[in-house]
Amino acid sequence: MKADKIHFIKKMILFCILLTISFALLNWIYCATILPKSSLEKTNTQFKNSLENIDIIFMGASHTKTAINPLIINKSFNFGANAENYILTYYKFRTILNSYTSNIQTVVLPLDLHVFSPYLTTRFENDWYWRKYIDFKELANFTNESIFKKEIKSIFPLLDSGSDLIELLMRRKTSKIVKGHILSLERFSNAQNRTQLAANTAKRHLEYSQIIKQDAFLYFKKIIELANRREVTVILIKYPVTKEYFIASKKYIADTEEFYKKIVNKIYKYNNVYILDYQKLFFDKNDLFKDDNHLNKWGAEILSKQVAKDLEKIKLNIMLNNQISDFINQK
Repeated sequence: MKADKIHFIKKMILFCILLTISFALLNWIYCATILPKSSLEKTNTQFKNSLENIDIIFMGASHTKTAINPLIINKSFNFGANAENYILTYYKFRTILNSYTSNIQTVVLPLDLHVFSPYLTTRFENDWYWRKYIDFKELANFTNESIFKKEIKSIFPLLDSGSDLIELLMRRKTSKIVKGHILSLERFSNAQNRTQLAANTAKRHLEYSQIIKQDAFLYFKKIIELANRREVTVILIKYPVTKEYFIASKKYIADTEEFYKKIVNKIYKYNNVYILDYQKLFFDKNDLFKDDNHLNKWGAEILSKQVAKDLEKIKLNIMLNNQISDFINQK
């Protein structure tokens, strides 16, 4: 009986060893074959290859990712990431300024209706990617997941593989990535029940009672303050949404002007911040959207041309103000 028990224990130990080796091998294959094809890893690679020629960096979540084509905006790069909130953006921006030899003069951030909402602020996905930028001990203040669990998931991305696999399957024929920008070929004008789709998205984004989550706003201000210290101009963009989405959002934010006024009042003291408003630019132009709140390839081209012009105006304005300031100081 004792011999049988010892034999069973040996078999279990051998099984566990083989299982561990098999999982480690699968994880290695996944990291070597799947992750390099993900939008996150492709964007990282393209960023490193373009670093010396980047003056303007666009950051934020999927609105940024789909709306800005850097090929149209001189010396720019789209470093957005799906589900990226301001907490994550801060750490990534800090790392870029501290760890790379860069000439970044302008950072462009989103100012969408849901950008400070719990929906976005509580999302912390793809730990394998964010470990490049974040100490998970710091992040523990904003997520219910244990530090140990996040460390394990970051080392073994296979445990958190769903989003990458789905993304690759969906993106294979409908979009590609250029300088971090996802070019989508879908058209919202072809969708059925557009009003209901927009209502569902608005509810998902904005149904929480706390539309502006203080954690997100704190890190938003930290980005502006960091940029100020490093003499980097901050551009805030209200990205275009469909009329259907905007109308649906009224259920949760009745007065959007008052909503934005509260935000502006809290950052007015920073003289390195400019706001560009394109929120209603493409109302009644659903063929320029991939869905109710993301632009497609054609919408991104039109918007990017306008952004390029507006950024140039801001640049000239800053140069003029600096010249006036220098002149006054000389006096």
